[in-house]
Amino acid sequence: MHERQKRKRGAGGVVITASFRRDTGESIQQQLYLRVRELILTGELSIGQRMPSSRVMAQELGIARNTVAAAFEQLQSEGYLVSKIGSGTTVSEKLPEELLITSARPSEEHSDRAAKLAVSERAEHLMQLQGAGVSWLPAFSPGLPAVDEFPYVVWAKLVAQEWQRTGIGSMNNDAGGYWPLRSQIAEYVNSARGVKAEADQIIIVSGNREGTELAGQVLLNPGDLAIVEEPGYAGTKSALTAAGVKLIPLPVDEQGLVVSLVNGTHRSARLLCIAPSHQYPMGCTTSLERRLEILNWCKQNSCWILEDDYDSEFRYQGRPLPALASLDPHANIIYVGTFSKTLLPSVRIGYLIVPKDLIQIFVRTKLAMSGPTTMISQRAIATFIESGMFYRHVRVMRKIYAERREALKAAMRRHLPMLTIPAQEDAGLFLISTYQLSAIPHEDIEVARAAKAVGLYVVPLSVHYLSDNKQNGLIFGYGALRPDDIDEPIRRLADVLQNLKTDHKA
Repeated sequence: MHERQKRKRGAGGVVITASFRRDTGESIQQQLYLRVRELILTGELSIGQRMPSSRVMAQELGIARNTVAAAFEQLQSEGYLVSKIGSGTTVSEKLPEELLITSARPSEEHSDRAAKLAVSERAEHLMQLQGAGVSWLPAFSPGLPAVDEFPYVVWAKLVAQEWQRTGIGSMNNDAGGYWPLRSQIAEYVNSARGVKAEADQIIIVSGNREGTELAGQVLLNPGDLAIVEEPGYAGTKSALTAAGVKLIPLPVDEQGLVVSLVNGTHRSARLLCIAPSHQYPMGCTTSLERRLEILNWCKQNSCWILEDDYDSEFRYQGRPLPALASLDPHANIIYVGTFSKTLLPSVRIGYLIVPKDLIQIFVRTKLAMSGPTTMISQRAIATFIESGMFYRHVRVMRKIYAERREALKAAMRRHLPMLTIPAQEDAGLFLISTYQLSAIPHEDIEVARAAKAVGLYVVPLSVHYLSDNKQNGLIFGYGALRPDDIDEPIRRLADVLQNLKTDHKA
């Protein structure tokens, strides 16, 4: 790196500083032009200020006179400088002083006003949804599968084969997604989830969030209302907010969404979002009675249902429960599924199942929003399913996750007796715990922050609420942790909690 910096005190006592770097890709002339322009715009060179001659400035800065002259010429052509015979070169008097960019630190009021002008209301709502864009850390990240158990060698071969066989013709496929994959998904949801769907009703998307946002874009207008579970998955809320939808919370209990608590505002909603097979973050399964209530209520109120079936494959006692969509094939249900839990999050492939009369509008809206979903991954997944490897992988992972869940529960009973593990289904990749402030005298956000400081990532339950009526708790993901690796981080978390209690007493 070569850098030269010189100062020249021009007429009127103004200090002109120019710093030249050889590694920026910009010429010395361009760097000088930008520096002088900056001094003018910030008011450091005032209106009518006389500039040093090109000869003097070139000598002081140690650069060629032609370079200074060329920079001055550009500034004159753009109206920053004016050159008059007998008067030399001065800063233009046609620059309105009140419009110059002041170098002073802006006031808080000005900063707030500028921020509001710079972003949309939708973006502000997204910023308010805590937990909607968190990053993963290894220990206790909810939803992170056992990436260490994924058959990478097999998967790499499949992807390599698809790259080798895929020509330009093969890349151009049905806009709704790779047809063989859509056909296999239709067969799978029919046999495993009881959902009657044909291949053309499957729309391939790049994950759960895109599917949710796409549904919001197609079914709702900006400002329309959607009912969401309280507490509920932050990804659903952020995706709908991105589509301009306003959210109305409806509480869940151990049987799922409490339909009896709907009020007049809820009756204005055009969409109801639910994860009936395994609610996140409370871990409950919606009872059959509640499912029928929800179907009937939505039918009576002309309300769409968005069913999120994100991890139904991983149920450790009995068969996975049929999907809500299986109870009434004629209900207005958009079904969302994903491969991020059964395969890898980085695969970024999910799917929607939509009514037949909405197929074309969903496909065209998706193409307008995000374009086609990556074809290589679609083709590799199709081969993975067709070969039977997908089903074998799910069976193996179901056993592995059951062992990891039990190891986590045992470690929590040993080291974290102050946490309560409420009744929840033996399913999925996470475990919810709650606590009273009498047991841990700190809000769960503070606990999560202290845990993160020592390399542990537990999600605070309270961030999944929209209302102020929040419960303190911690959500533990165990999918990415081997049984032998669970006890040690739980002990570390116990130390964190003990330190918080000690500090509180002090």
